[in-house]
Formats: sequence, structure tokens, C-alpha cells
Amino acid sequence: MDIELVRAAFAVAETGSICLTDANLGVNALGYLSQHLLVLLDPADIVVNLDQAYGRHEFRQGHYATFHTGPSATADIEGVLIHGAQGVRSLTVMPVSRPVRLSERVRPLRERLCRRPRWRSAHSARGYFLRRWVGTRSFRAVDLCTGSPPGPTETGMLGRFTGTAERKAALAKSVPLGRVGDPAEIARAAVFLASEKASFVTGQILTADGGKTAG
Repeated sequence: MDIELVRAAFAVAETGSICLTDANLGVNALGYLSQHLLVLLDPADIVVNLDQAYGRHEFRQGHYATFHTGPSATADIEGVLIHGAQGVRSLTVMPVSRPVRLSERVRPLRERLCRRPRWRSAHSARGYFLRRWVGTRSFRAVDLCTGSPPGPTETGMLGRFTGTAERKAALAKSVPLGRVGDPAEIARAAVFLASEKASFVTGQILTADGGKTAG
């Protein structure tokens, strides 16, 4: 393989090393069999020394982790300098920040929500979240809700929850439609929200619970 592009877990300023793990490489051999290794490194992932490096979670959670400190070289063979004698021929590190995860983008809004007075229901909190999140953004944000508490849907969990046919029948009577929902009905609602038929729908909560939360 000529070129491999990979993102480093972190780097060590003290030794000029990058750390690659099984999660970064996918196939561990790629870190050694490639001719040229291009490494993306978030500047925020640079630690000061090896003491900090060995305290990182990669060494506790990963199956494989190794430090790379540039290509190896030797001049022992007939006095000829050879780069890549025991690994890649070149290693190029490019400072590129990691993509921001969606959860990190919404964290400030989530913190503001937590500081607000207790919501009357999870439904109202989700509605507020959607309205604030949509704003002027160019993508759609919708929420498929099966009620809070959920409207009963015919699943294995419902059977375990009710325990007997009599209890399930009593629960079904509490639904305005007089029956429990079918998983396919929930799935069709989800397919509708994801389809072009709902292309102009955003910032809304579609509640599919047989009318249980209507009152």
C-alpha cells in the first residue's frame, strides 16, 4: 500500500510521537506496511509528556496502542542511509481538528434546559428543544413520540409489563382508540417523517399513541 490516511488518538510533545490504536487503524498492519503515512491530529489532543500519555483512556480501553515517532532509518547496511527500514518511509502529521459531534453542539442548549423550571412533561421539554434547535438551520428536525408515558404498543416488553391478558385489556381500554398500537403503525409514522412527503415538516412532534396523551 502506498499511502494510508489515519487520525491519531493523540500526540506527545515531549517525544514528538503520535499514538495510534486499533480503533484508529482498523487493521493494525496498515501503520507499518504503508509506504507513506498521513496522520490527522487535533491540536487539542497533544499532551505534554509520557506521564500524561500513559494516563489516557486509550491504554485502558483499547486492545492495541503504539507510539510512532517518525520513520525509522538505518545507515548500517554498506553505509547507505535507508528510510523506512522497519516501517513507513515517511510520516506526515497534519493539524486538523476533530469534527464536532452533534451531541457537543447541542450541549449548551441542553444545559440551559436543565436550568429551566421543571417541565410539566417530557413532551413540553422536547417541544421547546426542537423549536430552539431548528432556528434558521437548513436541515429538518422532527420528533416521533409514542406518548409520555408511552402509548401501549404490541411488543414483547408490553407483554412482560402487563403480565396477563386481563391487564393488557385494561390498559388497551385506557387508550381513546380502544386498542394497543401495532409496531408497523409506529414504523409507518417514522417512514413518513423521513420521506420527501414530509419535506416541509420541521420543528414538530408527531405523537403516535392512539390519543392517550390527547387529554
